[in-house]
Amino acid sequence: MVGVKAGAVAGLIEGIIATGIFAVAFDWLIGSLLTTAPPGLNLEVYKQLLYVSLVYGSAVSGLINGIIMGVIFAVIYDYLPTEEPIFKAFTMGILFWIISLVLATSLLTPIWIGIQFVLGVLIFGYLLGFFWTKFGGVAPED
Repeated sequence: MVGVKAGAVAGLIEGIIATGIFAVAFDWLIGSLLTTAPPGLNLEVYKQLLYVSLVYGSAVSGLINGIIMGVIFAVIYDYLPTEEPIFKAFTMGILFWIISLVLATSLLTPIWIGIQFVLGVLIFGYLLGFFWTKFGGVAPED
């Protein structure tokens, strides 16, 4: 249950941060995605769909992904290196980031790879480890 709570809060915060980033930098970021537009699609409609999915979908997907990742974190917690929950969460984040790079290599541009690393590994990893300890998960003894 600690994993679900920690993941939900961390995912929601990460999703809200992502929403802000996508809302502020949308026009700059969208340039890399317009190259993947299906042929014959109206680019203005495509931009509007991307805006809705990136900006509004980020908080919702952050919450859902956070819960899933929190459960996975709870299951594999003891198998992750180090004793510090934040570094365990970073380790898990890096593993999943590498897996996502392998699975979605053709869809990602360098800017999206960087954003995914910052949001998914650094921000979410820190928050997951922090809230894991805050909500009563295993933490190192001082």
